[in-house]
Amino acid sequence: MNGKHDSGQHMAVWQKFWAIVCDEWHYLIHGRPPVAIIIFAMPLAFSLLFGCVYRGNVVNNIPFVVYDEDQSKLSRSLIQAYADADRFTYVAQAASEEEMREAIEIGQAKMALGIPKDFDKDIKSGLGSDILIMVDSTNNMFGNAALSASQEISRSYSVAVSKSLLESLSLLPDDAINAAYPVHMGVRILGNPANGYSSFMLSGLMMNGLQIGIMLTIAPAMVTEFFRRRWRGTNPLFISLGKTLPYWCLGLVSFILSLNVVVYGFAVPMRGSWADAILMAGAFLFFVSSILHVFSVFCPTRVLALQSPMVYIMPGLLYSGLSWPAFDMSDVASTIGMLMPMTYAGDTLRDILLSGSSPDLWRNVRIMFFGGLGCQMLAAAIFALRVRFLGGKGEKRAYAAIEIPRDFSKKIKTGSSSDVLYMANGANIILTNITSSAVSDILADFSNRLATERVALRTGAEVEMSRHVINPVTPHLRVLHNMTQGYMFFFLLGLAMVAFQQGIFFAVGASITNEYEALTAGTQDGAVYGSPWLLLLAKVVYFWFLSMLSYLLVVFLVQNLMGIPLHAPLRELLLLASTFILAAMSFVVLFSACFHKEMEFVRGIIMYPVVAFIFSGYTWPHEAMPTAMQYVADAFPLSFFSNTVRELFLAGYSPHIWHDMGALLIIALICLPLGGWLFAHKIRHYRQQAAQQI
Repeated sequence: MNGKHDSGQHMAVWQKFWAIVCDEWHYLIHGRPPVAIIIFAMPLAFSLLFGCVYRGNVVNNIPFVVYDEDQSKLSRSLIQAYADADRFTYVAQAASEEEMREAIEIGQAKMALGIPKDFDKDIKSGLGSDILIMVDSTNNMFGNAALSASQEISRSYSVAVSKSLLESLSLLPDDAINAAYPVHMGVRILGNPANGYSSFMLSGLMMNGLQIGIMLTIAPAMVTEFFRRRWRGTNPLFISLGKTLPYWCLGLVSFILSLNVVVYGFAVPMRGSWADAILMAGAFLFFVSSILHVFSVFCPTRVLALQSPMVYIMPGLLYSGLSWPAFDMSDVASTIGMLMPMTYAGDTLRDILLSGSSPDLWRNVRIMFFGGLGCQMLAAAIFALRVRFLGGKGEKRAYAAIEIPRDFSKKIKTGSSSDVLYMANGANIILTNITSSAVSDILADFSNRLATERVALRTGAEVEMSRHVINPVTPHLRVLHNMTQGYMFFFLLGLAMVAFQQGIFFAVGASITNEYEALTAGTQDGAVYGSPWLLLLAKVVYFWFLSMLSYLLVVFLVQNLMGIPLHAPLRELLLLASTFILAAMSFVVLFSACFHKEMEFVRGIIMYPVVAFIFSGYTWPHEAMPTAMQYVADAFPLSFFSNTVRELFLAGYSPHIWHDMGALLIIALICLPLGGWLFAHKIRHYRQQAAQQI
């Protein structure tokens, strides 16, 4: 009997588990549109978008200029060797070395070839000659490709000329080539022989899209159970695993489909086993889903459960070692990378595709599987603790409820009054305000109608007169500026300003850190720019104008694409924007001076927009913040910009525009001199190092 009883219990448990799976499956496929589309759309979009971007695979047709002082047959043959190569495109002849540099600086060319006077004479006399190759490494993609190809062309040309010279000395052709080129270097690049960028990055970007798609769908799954508690009494681990399974299955199908697009649509080779790739993807999806469950059980609302993992998921590609090798990261960055699923999946998939196998496959699969299992158990434990300690408070089936007493109808019909209890879940104040206002209006209207009928029945007066007696004062609401209280008007402008600020940060910060990298690498002559302060001033002016043009474009799109009207004069908006841009650039000049490389700067600044948006007062007013937090908020330029922009758009004016502009100027006056001093100090230091190396 006990055996049958245990068997029945096990059957009931598995039936409930299957019911959880079916319920989550129903949620995924029965929406309008189905939520499941996101799991397929994100990796496919990443594959198609970046596949088209990297379709060229390698950097070819690099424009180059030539300064030929010799004008000899030999020099022209060298120029022709460069012009015949697929990697380069000849664009112009320079008249001096200064013109070569100018052509690169104005963007006419990315590489320049300088041939000295007496080039032909020196070679034929056996003295040899030097040529100058000048490369613009502002974009490392161009710089690396140009340097690599130049070395190959110059070496081949040098061997050919040497062979001719030796043949003129009566050596046979075979003896001449062996004498000129005694050590033949054969290059064999394994895995990605063409050094193609599609093969290098596309699979990792597809995986990043897959984890974002999973995040956007599964993140609210566990927190939803706190509100409806359909599976009350079920083992939390079964709930977590049951909710994971449908996303895992769809994610695996999406992975196979997206990988087919990468392999067959963009010619990324698949030299390994599909079984290995699918095994790795299965472990990856399990790990990602489990981590997102942990985020979900800690969050009070579905919205926060969707927002909070973004801070974790978005930097995953940078820390994964996919674009920058993990062994060259700092200890802190490597430790952070160990917590990211992409660290164990990106390189592994690329190795399977390009090399045919990955030596770390089984190790990474084990890490992801046991990491996912640990996260599942942690999520289940936190879920159980929240349910236990919240008790009945955690079992919220709805955001609002109305309790009508038993004798409600009797009291109303007998001329008495009755109380109605309205309850709301205050966890989400937005929903609380909306439901409270709506319920209040509905109950007031219902009460007025009953009272009107009662008065008309008792007095014999007309219903219309009775209505005016019951409700002599009727309020008419007029909401100014944002008449519909639409959240698009409320939030969109702020988000646009955050994105605009981040664009300024990335552009200015990258430009400054590139100066450090160029001087450190010895690819830039620091003397060209003269004073570091003049260099910084030129950058500030240049990016200020670009940012103003960008801001005009944002204003145009917000008005014409999103339909948000600008009620204030455009000149006030532009005046405010000009001071904000100056303050933002001053801030990033100071911030970027703390880093030596662009990659370090990007990793440091990527978390800034979330913090700035929170402290800007856009979602929570400054006045309601603790005093200490108000002082912290004053350190962010966005605090004096986003709210004022919203007021100018929606209200047509802002009472504190001049105060905000003054605050922005103060930030600029503090940050720009200090950041400029640090910039000048570092530039001089790097120039001294470069001079000592020479």
